[in-house]
Amino acid sequence: MFKGRFPGYVCAVVAAISYGLNPFFGLHLYADGYRPFSVLFFRFLVAGVMLGLVMVLRRRNFAVQKKYIPFIVFEGIMLFLTCLFWFLSFEIMSSGIAATLLYTYPAMIAVILALFFHEKITLNVVAGILLAFAGVACVCKGGRNVISILGIVYVTLSALTYSFYIIAVKKTNLREVPSETLTFYAMVIAAALMFGILKCGKEVQWLNSWSAAGNILGLAFFTSLISFLLLAVAVKIIGETKSAVIGALEPITAVVIGVFAFGEPMSWTILTGICLVLAAVGCVVVKPRSTLR
Repeated sequence: MFKGRFPGYVCAVVAAISYGLNPFFGLHLYADGYRPFSVLFFRFLVAGVMLGLVMVLRRRNFAVQKKYIPFIVFEGIMLFLTCLFWFLSFEIMSSGIAATLLYTYPAMIAVILALFFHEKITLNVVAGILLAFAGVACVCKGGRNVISILGIVYVTLSALTYSFYIIAVKKTNLREVPSETLTFYAMVIAAALMFGILKCGKEVQWLNSWSAAGNILGLAFFTSLISFLLLAVAVKIIGETKSAVIGALEPITAVVIGVFAFGEPMSWTILTGICLVLAAVGCVVVKPRSTLR
């Protein structure tokens, strides 16, 4: 079934679960009075340092050829934008609804690939996208949450830039760049951009407690270092669309954390949604039998 692609599926699953921890750490920092700009600056900075140390210990080469630089800069900008819009969204609206809307990116990726790269869309991937949408909608359904128009705009932009980030890994010569190197420079560029927005550090909210430092470390390690590094590996092995559909585990992670860490209620609707998402993941890992084009 997998034909050597099993590691790619594992990387995609772990990357999705890790990225799903964003609201857990971010909302704790918001409760302590930190704004998204400072949170993301420390997230990218610490994650970049962590990955840099890993590369030194593993004796990885930091050098890249000039032909890769424009694409690496593009990835850094996309990483910066997708995280910025994502964090701005759940500052003003429910993180569950934000997670639901963010999950439009698998469909965006499939459409972009079909329109601009003339890729065939398999029926099992289409089924996976539909099941994932249905599952995430069930999980995040809630009538008491207020939907913000500005929040919807933020999440849509985050999904779009995330789609570009994923597609560029596979469709440019970045596929020749080691995942560690690509992720390291993308984080460095994102941190530099955020530092500039914060007026070269003048508006940075410095960490003033151990809890804040712990949450930043969690963001840096799980949602940045692990998530984006393994995502780059997964995209190279199993492709953009399948990696994106497996990303349905991101909002599921947020729900599970809410239930077990914060005592949020579990319902049959949520359980149904989880089953649909697991079915979606199953759809994309089976061998495709037919296509729509």
